[in-house]
Amino acid sequence: MTRLRGLLVAGLLLASFVVAAPAGALVVGIGDQKPDMFADPRFAAMQIRYARIAVSWDVLQNAWERDALDQWLGAARAAGVTPLVGFTHARGDRRRVLPTPSATSTSSACSGRATRG
Repeated sequence: MTRLRGLLVAGLLLASFVVAAPAGALVVGIGDQKPDMFADPRFAAMQIRYARIAVSWDVLQNAWERDALDQWLGAARAAGVTPLVGFTHARGDRRRVLPTPSATSTSSACSGRATRG
């Protein structure tokens, strides 16, 4: 149960970084997994305000992936870019399937607040 709660909190936490666009608005951005993209002068010249990163659904459970996410989010913030986070399969040797949370576990996970980045 603690593990599921952690996963739900992680998902909610990462979802909080996504900025909703007004209905009908087109959001143009770039997708790149490497934080050094934000320091590239060619990227700065494009004046892109949104960037997407894809992370595994259990990103906060893996230190290496969590550290990479923190570096990426920090670089995005420093460049003044709004991050858009997408979720994908678990990485590494074990490709675990995302469990379906119950209403009770979702409610429990939402009762606390956390921030990242």
